Amino acid sequence: MGACRIMLEELAENGYFTVMKDVKKSGQDKFYIVENKYSWSKLGHVLYIESPAGVGFSYNEDLKLYYTTGDTQTAEDNLAVVKGYFKLFPDYASTGSPLFVGGDDVHSLD
Repeated sequence: MGACRIMLEELAENGYFTVMKDVKKSGQDKFYIVENKYSWSKLGHVLYIESPAGVGFSYNEDLKLYYTTGDTQTAEDNLAVVKGYFKLFPDYASTGSPLFVGGDDVHSLD
């Protein structure tokens, strides 16, 4: 599909729409979209972060540097992303709404 894993999850599980498959007797599958009545976006704003660096579409701009991974580094990187996001979009930081952090599978770079 040409998207990172987190994008596939966004589209399949949490997005505004869900892709449905309509199997035709002719043997050709057809796909269509329907509104996702369980979309997380109906409850609030959702920010997806693909991590650690080096997976999905994340990359290091300085090719001379190696990716530093591990739980501590990944947590520090993710905190920097959230702080940077709130700095760029201060309206989201000042809403008074609580911040919920969740996670998904852990995948290795090895």
